[in-house]
Amino acid sequence: MEETMNWAYVHLLVNHVPVLGTIFGLLLLAAGLWRRKGDLVVASLITFIVCGLAAAGAVWTGERAEDLAEDLPGVTREAVHEHEEAGEQARWASLLLGVAALAALLYRRRDATGGPRWLQGLVLVLALVAAGLLARAADLGGMVRHTEVRGGLRSAPPPAGPGE
Repeated sequence: MEETMNWAYVHLLVNHVPVLGTIFGLLLLAAGLWRRKGDLVVASLITFIVCGLAAAGAVWTGERAEDLAEDLPGVTREAVHEHEEAGEQARWASLLLGVAALAALLYRRRDATGGPRWLQGLVLVLALVAAGLLARAADLGGMVRHTEVRGGLRSAPPPAGPGE
């Protein structure tokens, strides 16, 4: 019995890493900068590097899942295309964040003071931008398959009660 890879399933597994990881890294970075804890800053930088790679993986698996998803009932090519475009933007923002985090991490290894504040500030700003773009891509991805979140109110109407 031959099994084939279900790229849609793999995409659903991978795509949560950059979305949730970037938010987690952002919280770590904010806490590390506020409390002046270098270990937290380093952990956030490593998290951003991993999330950048995971974002690239999410786009890669999404491209392979696209044909399968477009053939599902209730899925429109327009919804898939919007999600794909948002995913591309989020990927590039995440990769840029990962590169900036790598630069900050390498700088920290050379400089006992933790590197220039502007570089840490740049990472913080890039993390905010990437988190926003990742959240948008995730939201649009949810609308590809979940018809209950489509529409103006983005929620399904309440079920009718007995006798209504």
